[in-house]
This record gives sequence, structure tokens and C-alpha cells, in this order.
Amino acid sequence: MSAAAPETEPETAGAEPARPDPPQDPDAPRGRVGEPGYARLGIPYAVGLVLVVGLPLLAGVALGLTEFHGVDRPRFVGLDHVREALDDDALHRALRATGLLVALVVPTRLLLVLPLALLLAGPRPGRRSRLTGRLARGWGRVAAVAPSVVPESAWALLWLWLLNPVNGPVALALGQGTGLLTEPGPTRLGVAAMVALQLGESFIVLLAARAALPRAVMEAAAVEGASSSYVVRRVTLPLLAPVIGFLVLRDTVLVATAVFVPILVLTDGGPREATTTLPVLLYRQGFVYGNLGYVSAVSVLVLLATALVVALTMAPVLLLRRLRHGKR
Repeated sequence: MSAAAPETEPETAGAEPARPDPPQDPDAPRGRVGEPGYARLGIPYAVGLVLVVGLPLLAGVALGLTEFHGVDRPRFVGLDHVREALDDDALHRALRATGLLVALVVPTRLLLVLPLALLLAGPRPGRRSRLTGRLARGWGRVAAVAPSVVPESAWALLWLWLLNPVNGPVALALGQGTGLLTEPGPTRLGVAAMVALQLGESFIVLLAARAALPRAVMEAAAVEGASSSYVVRRVTLPLLAPVIGFLVLRDTVLVATAVFVPILVLTDGGPREATTTLPVLLYRQGFVYGNLGYVSAVSVLVLLATALVVALTMAPVLLLRRLRHGKR
């Protein structure tokens, strides 16, 4: 009697063995750009942009076309405020004062913050810092950022004491008759120094940019025995050039349009309107004299001029980047 053979399932001819699924990357996106999931992520940003920027801008444009003083009903005047601004001597003086402040502050701040950021960033690979240890670098960074952390009104009050023409430390050190806070020229220099020494944001950006430079380039320079000055001139500064250009553009816009509280506290636009910059003039016209329609019109013009300057500055940079990518 023969034993029954075990039953086996017939093999399918030509069947391929099952392959395991490839491992999934947990960091890989679930979909492609352009799918509805990605579009929904931009909805909060778009809503915030419309509410915070779009609607106030439209309201400013509409108000700039009217004569409005805050208590009466707005009266449509069209482009009369634009023509008035073109012939306004006070506005012209404020623009000149603003341009002079920008010309003094922006280069001074860059000349201060760039060496400070490079010095306090730490030694490059292969070298030891002889000037700053770790503790000294930490306190140096705190000192560089502190003026920007202090409230602007407190910072201006500190400078009001420093520049006091009678018993301030600067007047006592230089002697009487310095003209600080009493004459236009010295007062402009004092205001420029006060604004330029607010290094915090520029210092942090340059410090982060210096830390993000390719370490391999610095190590190669150390292996080749390049001096520190050579590395700064031929390696560090060319790599930091885009960041430096961005900071110059940013400081130009901010100093021209956003420096208000320190000047108002320190000089109130004086002496003899020497420090009446554009924000100070618009504040007076709007909240002292009540010319809200005129202020809105000038503010829209300044916004358009700022956007034009930024576009003209960034267009060559973007074009150059596109040409470089096209050659690749």
C-alpha cells in the first residue's frame, strides 16, 4: 500500500515572486506642488495680507482723494493733495532732512556692524581668536543687540542726557559751544549717531550669515595658510555681498520711513526744522493740524516711491540670477 502524496498547489507558469514595497521617506511630501493641500496652506497668509495690507491701503487711497479733518464729512478733491504736495516747501525740507539722515546713518551703521559681526562670530576653522574668547564674544553680542532691545523712547531719553548742551557728558567732554541740540549741523550728527548705534537687527542678520558660510571654504583657506585679512577680503566679504546689499536696502527704507519716536523725543524736529524728517512732518500734519486727507495722499506717494526704488534695486539682481541659472 503506497502512502498518498501530499497535495500541493499547482505553480502558475511565468509568475514573478512578490517584491517588497520600497521604504517610504517620512520627510517626503505626500503630494505634488499645485494640489489642493498645498493651496490651502496659503489661505491664512492671503487673508492676513488682504486684511492687514490691502484694506488699509485702499482706505488710504480713498482718504487721500478727499479733504478730511477727522470731525467733518470727507469732501472729494481728487488729485489736489498731490499737486499741493509738489509745491509744499515744508515737505521738500522734510525730504532733504530725511535724505541727509539716510546718507549719514546707513554707511555709518554698516561700517560699525560689519567688523563687529565678523569679530564676534568667532575664529575661522584652523585659527584661534586672540582678541575675543567665548565669554567676551557673548558679552559683546549682548552689548551689540541691547540698543535695539531697549524701548525707543528710553533710548532717546538716554541720548537726551548724553547730548544735553549744558551738563551732558558730551558737552562736558568737548566743552561748551558744541551746538548739540541747539544748532542744525551738530544736532543732525547727534541724531544720526543715536539712530546708527541701533545695530541689533543688522548685527543678528550678519552674524547668522557669517555662521552659515561654507565651512569647507574656510578650512581650505586655513590649509593653504591664507592670512585673516586675505580671507576677509577675498572669501568672506564676497560671500556676504548679497546679505550686505539687502541690509543697505532695508536700512535705507527703515531710516527714511520708520524712524520717528527717537527724533520726536530728542529734538521734536528742531532746531529750526533741521531734524523734521518725513515721519515727523506727517505726524504733525495728521495729528496736530488734522490734515488727514493730505497725510494719506503723501503716505501713498511715499509707499509707491519706496516700492519703485525696491523694484529698481532688485530687478538687476534677479535678472543676473536668472542669466546665471540659464547658463547652467
